Amino acid sequence: MLHWSTDPLLLDKEPMKANNWETANSLIEKGRITEIISPDLHFKNIYGIMVRKNDFVRKSSRDRIIARFPFLILTDEIRAKIQERTLLIAEVARDYFYRSINKSITAWRDIVLKYIERGALPFPLFRCAQEIIPELSLPVNGSGTIPFMSARGEAFTFPTKMSNQLAYLCGICNGDGNLREYWIIVADETKEHIEFVTQLLAKSFSKSGKLMKTGGAWIVKLNLLWSVRLFNFLTDQAIDEPKYDSLREPLVFQSSLGKTFRNDYWRGIMDSDGSYSKYNICLTTASKPLMVSFANFLEEKKIKYSTKENYYKEMDAYGYMVQILAASHIDFCLMLDSYYINKKKQLDAILRRKVIQHNKGQILHLKETSLTLDGYFDFNKLIDLRIILTPKLASDLYENINLALLEQKQSTHNRYKNGKLAIPLSIIKEIREETNQEDICSYIVQNEITQFYSGKSSAKLPLKPNKTLEEILLLLKIRKGYLYIDLSNIDISLKPIKIKIEETFAITIEDTELWNKVIYKFIKTFYKINSE
Repeated sequence: MLHWSTDPLLLDKEPMKANNWETANSLIEKGRITEIISPDLHFKNIYGIMVRKNDFVRKSSRDRIIARFPFLILTDEIRAKIQERTLLIAEVARDYFYRSINKSITAWRDIVLKYIERGALPFPLFRCAQEIIPELSLPVNGSGTIPFMSARGEAFTFPTKMSNQLAYLCGICNGDGNLREYWIIVADETKEHIEFVTQLLAKSFSKSGKLMKTGGAWIVKLNLLWSVRLFNFLTDQAIDEPKYDSLREPLVFQSSLGKTFRNDYWRGIMDSDGSYSKYNICLTTASKPLMVSFANFLEEKKIKYSTKENYYKEMDAYGYMVQILAASHIDFCLMLDSYYINKKKQLDAILRRKVIQHNKGQILHLKETSLTLDGYFDFNKLIDLRIILTPKLASDLYENINLALLEQKQSTHNRYKNGKLAIPLSIIKEIREETNQEDICSYIVQNEITQFYSGKSSAKLPLKPNKTLEEILLLLKIRKGYLYIDLSNIDISLKPIKIKIEETFAITIEDTELWNKVIYKFIKTFYKINSE
């Protein structure tokens, strides 16, 4: 015998107050996610979400129990099927409602016939009908929602599946919303955003909320008990109580079935309690569990952040902040975006500025004057670099040269000749000009000199552009005094890139930064840099 107190579709073990109800979170924690949502993201137990056991509890003889339930609007086909089996359905209804509404089978038959004639059946009576007609399914309209009406005749619809829009509204409700027994209330300082939220609620439930202004805030109030129950079921947000201790990221959005909606949920949270200023992106909340949830979400998405806890003595309350670090601004903005018009503008401004900053220092292409006619890098432009002379190079360079005619001391030239001191290319150029020899570039190419020095830095430089060099330069960006490896736009690990750079330039790299004056001067001299 099917009875409301033992109905497996009613989620609670016994009648209880709203904030003790079974919700998606509690069911998922018990490993019962398959009772909540199907692989195609449809809600598997709409009856259990909309109807609760305490709806059947009679507190006085004057209670209108039936009026507590949503009324399913029937199609002609459903009406015909139920009408054929009215007496059997009435018998199930007598047993189902026992000790809530005690009526005879004939009385229940008359009640069923009355509602069939009106075209709308209380949801528990439809549940009874399904016991007799198992193939009876809920009527879903073209928008993927189920048509209902209240006992007072107010029409509305109920979603049949999770959607991006519904996930976003969950975030909005957790952030700027409050749940009352019969009302969803969302407040914000801008009329445009509240109008947008009003439209989303209307699309989801086919019922318009009441828009008003109170004090300095705009408010939308949606009078719909079953929308309140849906948001409470999905998010655990408290009804008719302070919400902050109950807030956390809904587990359904962290599950394998619902994770596609995580960004939409957090977009709603950020559109409510987040801020996007010129140099700062942060979420502020009075809920520590929500702060922890957001931090966990950012960790999984590899977004860099910091957290802060403040105590406000005048209110005897804590506030919590999660700040997105500058290095992750672009990734965060691209990931979440915003539906809030003002915040969208601020977010886009951050993105534009960050993209400009991100591209700054990008190595674009060779300068027109970088190469000689033979296609070699023109080292005449890098005469402040140094090389170490081999015995043969020293012998050839200083042959028939009167050191007294040169500017530097003979002892210094002796150190150059002995390879104990790196000689500047400018000195080599000066010596060669004494004998009218070819320019410094020809000297380097003919002697295949590739190892260069500057200060404490040394590096091997290519004499001509080549494919490997081009591939490396695509991954490097230049900053003031150094270069760094930028892998933000490609999916490749750092290790093989470091090996390629080390082998090409004969250097050792500790991390992603290259503090090497030789390579820095080489690139700055021969390549066009973005923002130069």
